[in-house]
Amino acid sequence: MRGRVAIVGAAEADEHGKLPHKSAFQLHAEAARNALADAGLGKDDVDAVFSAGLWMGSETAEYLGIRPRYVDGTQIGG
Repeated sequence: MRGRVAIVGAAEADEHGKLPHKSAFQLHAEAARNALADAGLGKDDVDAVFSAGLWMGSETAEYLGIRPRYVDGTQIGG
């Protein structure tokens, strides 16, 4: 699939607002799990992880037990 991109799932965390019982990283991982579920995929189906925000994609992938071939991230936005 070289040169082609497929985004097959999108999701948010289950809860929103002030959530003192969950860290931002937990919410980030929860949204990733929900996106996989939305796409009908498992962690072994993931080839790449891209992340924006506080944590790098590699940290999210490790937390979720995903072993992608490619990881990238940014902390720039606006």
